[in-house]
Amino acid sequence: MRPLDRLRRKVTVWYVATVSAILLVFSIGLFFAIRQSIGLKLDQSLVRAAREVQRTVMVSGAPRTPAVHLVQRVRDLRIPDRMLYLFDTHGRALYPDTASAFVNDAARTAARSGAMSLQADIGHEHTLRVHAVRFVAPNGDTLVAAAAADTEELEDEYANLITLFAGALIAALACVGLGGYVLARRASEPVEASIDQMRRFMADAAHELRTPVSYVRAHAEVALQQPREAGEYADVLREISSEADRLGAIVNDLFTLARAESGERRAQCVDVYLDDAVLEVASEARTVATIAGVHIDVTDFEESLINADPVLVRQLVRIVLDNAIKYTPAGGRVAIAVTSREGRARVVVDDSGIGISAEALPRIYDRFYRAETAREKADGAGLGLSIARWIADVHRAELVVTSPGECGTRVEITFQCGDRNAANQRRAATMAQTPSTAPNGHAP
Repeated sequence: MRPLDRLRRKVTVWYVATVSAILLVFSIGLFFAIRQSIGLKLDQSLVRAAREVQRTVMVSGAPRTPAVHLVQRVRDLRIPDRMLYLFDTHGRALYPDTASAFVNDAARTAARSGAMSLQADIGHEHTLRVHAVRFVAPNGDTLVAAAAADTEELEDEYANLITLFAGALIAALACVGLGGYVLARRASEPVEASIDQMRRFMADAAHELRTPVSYVRAHAEVALQQPREAGEYADVLREISSEADRLGAIVNDLFTLARAESGERRAQCVDVYLDDAVLEVASEARTVATIAGVHIDVTDFEESLINADPVLVRQLVRIVLDNAIKYTPAGGRVAIAVTSREGRARVVVDDSGIGISAEALPRIYDRFYRAETAREKADGAGLGLSIARWIADVHRAELVVTSPGECGTRVEITFQCGDRNAANQRRAATMAQTPSTAPNGHAP
């Protein structure tokens, strides 16, 4: 089993165990709450039944009504699942003729205290609950009305309740298990994607690094096969130096991305004039463009103040401009424009190069990815735009690459403009804190 699958199963098991414990505690608490509620309802029903006996006697009685007539009225009273009793003040049963000792005890206690509710085990797994209340009949006699019920009906309700809870708990656990696995799988998808991306990254990095290393080894082995003239050794060393430069460039790019992901390389933002930074990079690139036969044309060039890391901004523009020159055939043209509109500073680089296909355009920021046309046109490791995207994200800038696919590519980099007034104030404060030095070596 793959480690990620084991992780999913462990997460699912922990999720199910945690939710099961919560549901079990909740179910137990709910069961006892419902059980108490059912018990209270039974007691209330016994109270109502005893009061019904009392009401029957009070309604049917008169000042001189014999007790036997009162008993007859109670005998005619029917309340389902309830045993009805009538006692005199000494606790002797008037109706029915006999009663259990437990009911008699309740009646005698009620005769003394006014009311009593008791519960007792009467054997054979039966529990009897009784409520008795004292009252004065219309004929002046003090009587006790009582109602009793076997709690067997409660046990049936408890059994049904436990069965219902158990079924609901099992169904809930099944849903929790399925949902937990789905959630674990969904939650691990980014991890799986990251692992796959890391594997591809390692494979691509190994491939890109293996090529220059193989060239260096091959040149060295050929040079060492037999004695050669000094000029021949110089040619071999130049080839090795060229491949070493390529290898060093790849390693530097990888180091930059590693520092970016680890957070070691943070943007040191200061006030930067974007037009000056772009002009500086364009001046550096003219030599390379001239060798490649590509003409660099600077069109719009407006003063644009941004708050950014000057080193990273130059690196971003350098990557975009280098790609434009690299993939533009001899005789082609690269146009650069810097504009400032509505609080946004924008760098636009247009080239008349080979373009980017619609299939390749969504993947241009992937590390080590290069379209087939790009592989045929120029060397490279495919890390430049990944670094450019990171630099843009660090500055919350927008990097947009568009291409019709057949000819030409347009790259737009949009920054938020800085506060010019705040920049002037900071510059003035810095100048005020740094005294200038007079010719005699003393501050004026």
